[in-house]
Amino acid sequence: MSIIVEKFLKENQFNLSEGQHKLLESRDINHILSDYMVVGHNKNDKICIKNIVGYDYSWRNESNDLFTSFNNYFNNEGDLYHSRANSMLKYSIDNIVSILERSFVSEPISLLKVENDQYIIDINGIHRFHILKVAYLARISKSTTKEDAQKIDDEFSIPCLIHEIDVFKSYCNYILNTCKKEEYDKHFWLSTNKDNSEICEVEYNGEKQKYNVEQLLEFMINNINLDLLNKPSIIWLQEKYPSFNNFMDIVSKKISKEKRI
Repeated sequence: MSIIVEKFLKENQFNLSEGQHKLLESRDINHILSDYMVVGHNKNDKICIKNIVGYDYSWRNESNDLFTSFNNYFNNEGDLYHSRANSMLKYSIDNIVSILERSFVSEPISLLKVENDQYIIDINGIHRFHILKVAYLARISKSTTKEDAQKIDDEFSIPCLIHEIDVFKSYCNYILNTCKKEEYDKHFWLSTNKDNSEICEVEYNGEKQKYNVEQLLEFMINNINLDLLNKPSIIWLQEKYPSFNNFMDIVSKKISKEKRI
């Protein structure tokens, strides 16, 4: 760990031998959404730093721990990427949000909303995330009442640019590509229409079609092997992820309805 990082953490009363805060990435939250994600619309909103749980650390860090990963982003001996934000280590945790306030407007922290109000850093803001997360943890650990904690949450709710994963389209993407009628059928590519986030574009075999939610569900059912919906891996995922179980309930009801017609 670099000297400047060690000094910053110690000054903010983090015992490096005991302190640990696990980072999450999208796969940790829901690996179906991570591997088959279809991003929906973007929006600007205030998000509390406590709900920003990490970033895709596995290809960046040797560790998924917040404190030990600091050296990957703050290091006097590193290149410009590793040294450009070192000045932030001199800021007081008591007014860090107000100091960085202008940066939230000029360079918004970019987030990917996975599910259950859990966000990860997307393409911008990873340096500020480390500083803000440590400041938040230090402040919240000293709060003594619910009122104090709520004030800190409010203070650390910052403007962000949010890219939301479209859960329904992503699960359709997963089923279409893992329950194919034939094992060697070509891959389905799903994306959100740039003009209307309610519309999904499906590219297959060189052609691109547009579908609303109901049409997409029907297209999916007509282009998969329905028997594969009962395979053990699907059932296991339903037990693991409530949102996927809810999706499969919708699929089952649609299939049952079509059988009755």
